[in-house]
Amino acid sequence: MDTSDNLALPYILPSQAQKHVTHNEAIAMLDALVQPGVLDRDLAAPPASPANGDRYIVASGASGDWTGRAGSIAHRLDGVWAFYAPRPGWLVFVVDEAKLVHWTGSTWADYPAAIDVLQSLSLLGIGTTADAANPFSAKLNKALWAARTAAEGGDGDLRYTLNKETAADVLSLLMQTGFSGRAEFGLIGDDNLSLKVSPDGTAWTTALTVDKATGQLAIGNQLNLNASLSMSGASLTITRDAAATLLRLISYRDTNATHATFAADVARGSLASPAFMTNTGLMAEFIVRPWDGTAIGTVTSGRLAFRASENHSAAARGTRWTIELTPNGSTSVAEAGALDHASGLSLFSVPVIDANRHFRLRSYTIASLPSASPAGQMIHCSDLGGGGGQLNSDGAAWRRVSRGGQQAVASDADFTLAVLANAEEQRHTGTLSADRAVTLSATNAYAGARFRLARTGGGAFSLSFGGLKNLAANTWAEAVHDGSAWYLAAYGGL
Repeated sequence: MDTSDNLALPYILPSQAQKHVTHNEAIAMLDALVQPGVLDRDLAAPPASPANGDRYIVASGASGDWTGRAGSIAHRLDGVWAFYAPRPGWLVFVVDEAKLVHWTGSTWADYPAAIDVLQSLSLLGIGTTADAANPFSAKLNKALWAARTAAEGGDGDLRYTLNKETAADVLSLLMQTGFSGRAEFGLIGDDNLSLKVSPDGTAWTTALTVDKATGQLAIGNQLNLNASLSMSGASLTITRDAAATLLRLISYRDTNATHATFAADVARGSLASPAFMTNTGLMAEFIVRPWDGTAIGTVTSGRLAFRASENHSAAARGTRWTIELTPNGSTSVAEAGALDHASGLSLFSVPVIDANRHFRLRSYTIASLPSASPAGQMIHCSDLGGGGGQLNSDGAAWRRVSRGGQQAVASDADFTLAVLANAEEQRHTGTLSADRAVTLSATNAYAGARFRLARTGGGAFSLSFGGLKNLAANTWAEAVHDGSAWYLAAYGGL
């Protein structure tokens, strides 16, 4: 064997003449290959004025004295070029790039790319110098973390895990301006997720906190909502343990159109495929749910609801608004009021003002009249004497709103006149065969109630008008109630 296995250094052979030549050649090779550093690896032709000892990695497309030597280490020695073919694993430092490269067996590659394991580093700086306070430091403008794909042997996921020792420790992302803290996000002194902000890096305010056990989101005063805010599924809950305004909407504009809007956008179907509402479909509601003795939010005592009043389409979107309340002594809500264009305003399922803006009074019969107290009530009575009409209450009795109509009586017998049941204007047209009497009833009578009776019928007998006046044929009389009794107000001939 004439040369060494790794560097191919020439051996001095037995009985060799001029042993110094072989020895010096080996020394020159060691000088070139031990602690190798080349000036450049991008030249394909020799430099114009190389100095003895200069070394280069010959680039591809070599020419001149370097022809056929691509990839080799060229060493300027005693005015000529010596070439050394690299072997896999050789490391060379490239001076003009300040980079370490290695021979792969086919090319010179950057050495850091060959490093796939770094373990137990005490400091690591990227673009800057790490120190004991910041053992991992990076100074750069962009950073990318990408999941290793399944095709690369990964699973496509990317999870960045941070861990702290105890709940009282801090695990957070601290964001700074000019190395002064402005926002901090993480587990800050406990296990609740928090976001804190600061104007100066010294005074900190907790903007929001997510409870580790319930998931409840608490928001600070910055939103004028000094209450706890939580979301569960599709529900948003605002809780305040004090008597105060719970939610306030404020809007400012440069025009007179300033307003605060609460919008409820609704559709059937799904987000990807919405559909029109159908008749009676609930579109939006405001619900009141009081404490039921065990829990809160489980029973409904009041509801303001918007429902479709027809099948909606691009040309039709009728809507009905209802008020539903729980009556005293009940636990179930029932409709108390409703408003729509077809029926107008309804109370307790009965129209009160119709779509033509006409009032509709509740109708009664005389036998079913409600209490006249309190005063100021208005109703319709269907069987008033002389025809149905409107009644007002004075707190004690029901009064006709207008003069109470006219009736004709042809009876040849005694009869009774009662307020409301009989018209105020009475005309007796029958022929009497004996003296007859008209009784004025106290039923429903009130101060100011009146009857006027004109006798136009025949017969030589008299007709007693409430015991106040005997009427002969072709006479009349008027009686008025003073709140206690009937009195004769006027009489005369026809």
